[in-house]
Amino acid sequence: MNDSAGLLLTAAQMREIIAHCRSERPNEACGLLAGRGGRVLRVYPARNAERSPQSFLIHPDDQLRAMSEMERDGLEFTAVYHSHPTSDAVPSHRDIQLATYPEALNLIVSLKREPVVCRAYRIVGGHQSEVPLAIEKEAPDVRSK
Repeated sequence: MNDSAGLLLTAAQMREIIAHCRSERPNEACGLLAGRGGRVLRVYPARNAERSPQSFLIHPDDQLRAMSEMERDGLEFTAVYHSHPTSDAVPSHRDIQLATYPEALNLIVSLKREPVVCRAYRIVGGHQSEVPLAIEKEAPDVRSK
């Protein structure tokens, strides 16, 4: 799956993102995702510098650390993720206005109800379009004899 087609995460990565989002309630959680061709290979939970239930700003120290590691390891900046503690998994007006990385997708985790809802978007020039979000099921534990 390439980034124009959507976003691909493992079930473990999705659990990590959701756990981070839940741990930051009532505020929005945020972080970065890195990978290749739309496949997420690394999750970078970050601090929300705004510490707000309605908005987020990835802490500059966390962003610098994540971007440096991505560059060092030859990974692409794949997506920004953040939570909506009390609203749906759709970009808010503010999310659209402040989207500054057109090459990266946006993963939104809604904690409004259980089970949580996650959706991915491309936001470019003030316009949003939903993209496919795929979660790989974990392979069963296989043991050789």
